[in-house]
Amino acid sequence: MTIRGLPRLLIISPAKNEAQHIAKTIESIAAQTLKPTLWVIVDDDSQDATASIAESAAKEHSFIRVVRRNNRAERVLGKGVIDAFYAGLNTTSLKEYDFLCKLDADLELKPEYFSLLIERFRKNPRLGTASGKTFVEHHGRIIYERTGDEFSHGSAKLYRRECFEEIGGFVNEVMWDGIDCHRCRMLGWEAASFHDPELSILHLRRMGASVRSIYHGRVRWGRGQYFMGTGIPYIIGIAFYRMLEPPWIIGGVLIFVGYLMAWFRRNPRYEDKEFRTFLRQWQLKQLYQRFFTPAHTMTEKRLAYLISEYPGVSHTFVLREVKYLRQHGLDIQTASVRKPGDLEKMGHAEQEEAKTTFYIQELNILQMAFAHIGLFMKSPLSYFKMARRAAESLFDGPKSIVKALGYFVEAGILVDWLRKKHIPHIHVHFCNPAATVAYVACAFPKIGFSVTAHGPSDFFNTSISMLPKKLKNTVFVRCISQYCQSQVMRFLPVDQFEKISVIRLGVDLQDFTSEKKTKEKEVPHLLCVGRLVPEKGQSILLLACKNLKDLGFRFRLHVIGTGPSLAALEKLRAKLDLDGEVFFHGPLSQADVKTWYSSSDIFVLPSFNEGLPVVLMEAMAHELAVVTSNIDGTPEIVEDGYNGLLVTASDTNQLTDKLAALIRDPQLRKKLGSKGRETVARHYDLRVNTLQLERVFRKYVDV
Repeated sequence: MTIRGLPRLLIISPAKNEAQHIAKTIESIAAQTLKPTLWVIVDDDSQDATASIAESAAKEHSFIRVVRRNNRAERVLGKGVIDAFYAGLNTTSLKEYDFLCKLDADLELKPEYFSLLIERFRKNPRLGTASGKTFVEHHGRIIYERTGDEFSHGSAKLYRRECFEEIGGFVNEVMWDGIDCHRCRMLGWEAASFHDPELSILHLRRMGASVRSIYHGRVRWGRGQYFMGTGIPYIIGIAFYRMLEPPWIIGGVLIFVGYLMAWFRRNPRYEDKEFRTFLRQWQLKQLYQRFFTPAHTMTEKRLAYLISEYPGVSHTFVLREVKYLRQHGLDIQTASVRKPGDLEKMGHAEQEEAKTTFYIQELNILQMAFAHIGLFMKSPLSYFKMARRAAESLFDGPKSIVKALGYFVEAGILVDWLRKKHIPHIHVHFCNPAATVAYVACAFPKIGFSVTAHGPSDFFNTSISMLPKKLKNTVFVRCISQYCQSQVMRFLPVDQFEKISVIRLGVDLQDFTSEKKTKEKEVPHLLCVGRLVPEKGQSILLLACKNLKDLGFRFRLHVIGTGPSLAALEKLRAKLDLDGEVFFHGPLSQADVKTWYSSSDIFVLPSFNEGLPVVLMEAMAHELAVVTSNIDGTPEIVEDGYNGLLVTASDTNQLTDKLAALIRDPQLRKKLGSKGRETVARHYDLRVNTLQLERVFRKYVDV
């Protein structure tokens, strides 16, 4: 039942003493691109301003209805919450709606939460209940509240109406949000929660914080598992699993204690014996798959992206690529060896992506040990194959025991994560140590990996980086340029050339639009974006700036980025007396970088080696005149005198001359900038190039 093609959505929110949080929840629902047809907020005898806040919102938003319940002085999870839910549901007719959501009143949702989630229901007619993943802020950090992918989260649980009716609604007990998902499966429906940044749920207080303490909550959890019908083997598994999260160890122990207390007291169990039989069979199957099923049974059509550090200021193109591949229907999970240290300086999109990214080095010793123990129990032979592959680096690689052990430990953690997520393929950007970790991990059967080779640093010290072995063991190699392909061919036999694909990186032209300048600035602004490292040639650029100043040219150079060369470059700036001409702005978010593109006149990248830099594409998309070194892959995008200017790498005088020509000739800048954007539109459109990558994934990986 729809109005003008839009799904009719009913939201029910039990709320008790939520005055501290409910306003933010109301704000996030009001900002939804798909607003509810009706949102019933049930004030459950709150002793604070919850009801008045909700009633004020109802006056502002016609889709909000407030229902008051009285005489319930104590917060009771399970039965009480569900009683409040039905008090709201009984005020309307469920038949009038397509979807039903039980929503907590202490959440923040992304604006497209409901529209994107309902789109997943549309694509999968058997999806009965679903949610995103839940996160909570704890001591200034965003922490993932772990939920199995086969369960929807009780805080923002969306239901297809037909499914909700078929399972008989919710059970008035603590484990209502587990029983419902199992009943879905029992009746042929699917339950799921999705790792998607746009579906992330921010819980404004931690699970269990609404009662006496998190410790009491863990005991109650164990009692709830007993009521639901969970068997002894599975509760032991839950206890061990939850030992690996705060409160460390004791949390898992208390879950088991709560279960045993209910067992010894002969507490009542869920009365549906058929359900309990189904539940235990499902749980035993999960345990068997976790510890005994061979790796080759993983057939889910998902893939993982692995990067050394993700998201990163210097490679935002990876995030954009992942975003568009997801839009094309690929289920991509992201993993990173380490967490970026400058995440707080990144933009909103990067920070949101970090919330759902798995960070290998963030695990503690106990979690690492459990991951490796689980792999060994599942397949000792495969485990030793992985160890043998890591040991190869002692003879044909960095020849370091510490690094070999590090590759092995990280690979084991990666494989454990892949198996839990049912992901059979890893794609790695750059042929760096992250690719070595993937190479070691793929010693486990039926886990494949592929790489995007960038170059030229990918092709340095190849015996130490084990590049030939990594390339030969890939499912396919994606090269970002013809130059890159030529280097990859050096390390592959001719009969493997067919697995190489040249698929360029790109930019979204809608994001990088040119702002026409109505009047040229009196002092032209030069822009350089990149890591501050010797190979980027910023030292040569400062020497050229000194020449320009001595020749009487007025200009400003703005350098965006950071790196180990910063102190040396600042010292060189002072030595050359360029404090009034050269400015270092440090690492900036993508949005801030776009602002600098729009306000600049010339883009310069005097690198000593490059692959095919995305910053060149971005600058050309903004119709900036570009000056860059005639090396490696850059001549594939910049044609000297047509859409930019090329200089011999390290030639300070030539760089000075080219910059001087652009500073004195605004019409030349305009001509080169216009042709530059045409080049990007023709060959470096991210949407078009991502479609090519999608086809390669579907060809080799069956996603």
